[in-house]
Amino acid sequence: MARTSRHRKHVKRLNAIARERLLLSLKRKGKPLISSRILKLLAAAELPLQREAYQQKLHELLGE
Repeated sequence: MARTSRHRKHVKRLNAIARERLLLSLKRKGKPLISSRILKLLAAAELPLQREAYQQKLHELLGE
């Protein structure tokens, strides 16, 4: 059974809703949004002082 474009859009929307609920839950509980392990890896990468470089590495580490 082939996946339709509408199915893919629906799955993307459901994933976005789940991600948003998770982030809101973490904020409500006062927990950090990014784990300390990820922050340590990001600091150890010795990236240049450019926001884009940090964003790219963060996406890479989070697997997004």
